[in-house]
Amino acid sequence: MFALIHKPRGVSSFECIRRFARDRGIKKIGHAGTLDLLAEGLLLVATDRSTRLLSFLPHTDKTYEASIRFDGWTATGDLESEPESCDPSAIEHARNEFSREKLDALLRERFIGRITQVPSVFSAIWIDGKRAYELARKWHDVAMPSREVEIYSIEILRYEFPECVLRARVSSGTYIRTLADDIGQAMGVRGYLTWLDRMAIGPFEADRLSSSDEWFAQLILPEVFSGMPILETEESVLAPLSNGMPIENHWGISEGVNVFLSFDGRILALMESRGEMLRVLRNDLG
Repeated sequence: MFALIHKPRGVSSFECIRRFARDRGIKKIGHAGTLDLLAEGLLLVATDRSTRLLSFLPHTDKTYEASIRFDGWTATGDLESEPESCDPSAIEHARNEFSREKLDALLRERFIGRITQVPSVFSAIWIDGKRAYELARKWHDVAMPSREVEIYSIEILRYEFPECVLRARVSSGTYIRTLADDIGQAMGVRGYLTWLDRMAIGPFEADRLSSSDEWFAQLILPEVFSGMPILETEESVLAPLSNGMPIENHWGISEGVNVFLSFDGRILALMESRGEMLRVLRNDLG
């Protein structure tokens, strides 16, 4: 099973996931990305045998709404640490220079498309076998690697300097805390988050949770892997599949395309098209 979970502000992603598993008697659970402690919004999780498919998930975009202050910075990039103010003259210059129209132009010019980020040391990125935030909280010097991410859109929802509320649709792996400070520095100041809400993961939006009492929604496999064919096969291939053997691609699936193979309505395997054959990626789904 795959599910969307709403994580509230102030609860860790891992505690939220554990609570979901405990309430539903789930023994095995995995996730497709967490949220910071002070963020809220959607998590995508997989349970039981579906966890075997997490590494094959498409790299889905994510949509956030974020409130940013452009007059200071924090060590964590949000209110988990104490804000430090920028130089007053820099704040005053940014206040006079950046109307809503000028800020919108800056965002379109500098922050749409592929950009390079250097994530915060208080992120969950692995560094030498440890989470970066674990090293940072022990006062280790942490050299964070840069990464390329993509910003598909940024929209200003509200703006009255130094406060700004943005909606951004970004590629997987984008750090909104880093984006906030990068925008601030482009304005000649700094920036940090005062709240963050993940509104959507790919096509899955918060309105899938139909009421405030429903903090999760079950998803069906074709939704999660939208665009991936599910092929019905015959009983004669069950034994070869169970042994991990490739089968003939008599469906004509294009080279390199992943498909699910099913029998009698039950998903059996995840396959990859290689020439005239379908090669087994996972055969333990049934």
